[in-house]
Amino acid sequence: MLRLIPLLLLAACAGDPPDEPVPDIPPPPLADPLDYLGASANTSTFYETTDVDVVGTAVYTCTGVQSLSIHDASNPNAMELVNEFRFPNSHQTFPRCSHVIAEGTRVVVTSHRDEVQRTPWIALLDASTPLEPVLLDNVADLSARFEEPALLGDRLYVAAHEGGIARFDLSANTLEPVGTTGGFGNVSRLATTDTLVLAGTNGGELHVLDPELSLLRTLEMDAPIQAIQPLGDDRALIALGSEGIATVNLATGEELSRLDTNGIAVRIDLFSNGDALLTNWSDLRVYDVSTDPPVLRGVDAVYQANPRPRHLAAAANDDLVFTGEWEGVHALRYQPGVGAPELSLSDLLIKVPDDGQAHTVELEVENEGQWSLQVRDIALTEGWTASAAELDLEPGESTILALTFAGSTGPMNGLLSLDSNDPDEGVTEIPLLVGSTALGVGDPAPVLVAEGLNTGQTHNLEAQLGKVVLLSYFGVF
Repeated sequence: MLRLIPLLLLAACAGDPPDEPVPDIPPPPLADPLDYLGASANTSTFYETTDVDVVGTAVYTCTGVQSLSIHDASNPNAMELVNEFRFPNSHQTFPRCSHVIAEGTRVVVTSHRDEVQRTPWIALLDASTPLEPVLLDNVADLSARFEEPALLGDRLYVAAHEGGIARFDLSANTLEPVGTTGGFGNVSRLATTDTLVLAGTNGGELHVLDPELSLLRTLEMDAPIQAIQPLGDDRALIALGSEGIATVNLATGEELSRLDTNGIAVRIDLFSNGDALLTNWSDLRVYDVSTDPPVLRGVDAVYQANPRPRHLAAAANDDLVFTGEWEGVHALRYQPGVGAPELSLSDLLIKVPDDGQAHTVELEVENEGQWSLQVRDIALTEGWTASAAELDLEPGESTILALTFAGSTGPMNGLLSLDSNDPDEGVTEIPLLVGSTALGVGDPAPVLVAEGLNTGQTHNLEAQLGKVVLLSYFGVF
């Protein structure tokens, strides 16, 4: 042993460069994984994107009032609207379509029945020249309600709500009806793998079917299914609206994980590296779905588009993202190698009663990003105080910020401002309301009674307790 020690010491010393400093390794770049590139503002506030897909450098966008809009995205920093494709059975004043899917040079577009578009239809396009597609066939059916399509080779499946799933043969480049299979509930979402058809219902059922539509198993998701995205193995990622996202094992029928997305999860697409792009109504999110639960990689609220964007669809194409909302189409670039902090608040509106007493409200502040979040200035209107002047949160960490109103003899509304290193929202502001009757998230719904215009039937909102209720506000000009 005495002979070995000096030999070991000599070997160790011989391997170290004498007096050479260890070089500093710079930290990874702090940037936004979703980098906003630019927009094509199409017009009015009623452009209303409903679905998006990409063929080459052509972005196909279904809209509420401009039918199928086609943008040239060869330069994503300056997209150009080059075509507005009209369909034979579209409404002439407000031409609209609901869904678009592209596979190779084959494009399928559907339009469901609503108060404006009275005739449901399906169209098949040849996109060999992506910016100038050619209509191959068009089918209309007044008795149907066509929703999301899905392709499996020459087979086309179309969700038909209570009618089930409609099938068409495309082998002759026509929409040849094969039949409709019912008994699956109110089917509104479809997806396919190489060997399966996946059908999602408004009642929260995920049906796993073979290509002949024989039922293999059903998963109960307990929330209306908004999107289904197979992940290339036995798993699929499911968008569940306000219930977030879930991963499921299609072979066993097991739900593997579920995540809150702090929004309304409505569409999913995959990047070429396997990461998932989620359209989350008011923002876009990217998740690493190689593990369960998925890991959040980036968030972008696309505030350049609109102070309150309404995104219903987005498409991933290599490292690019194309999304549309009320006013046009927007392009972003996804950079998987960079990360950023992401400020998230449990409430976007703080209310206290006006009774002359002091009141304290707890606000949860969370870092949903990949890098340290630094909030260096927490400012409030006079009469309000916060439990901290600065915050430092590591990825995934959260803390409670206590906001105290000193009390007054009259309403005294204010504003909370947080100045942070979040690249999307450097300054985040939320209203502080005293004695306000304004409704906030989580407040009880007011008493609401309405009479149906066509039926005369009285509807009482209170009687719908425990059910999902959609309040739709729209105007015709």
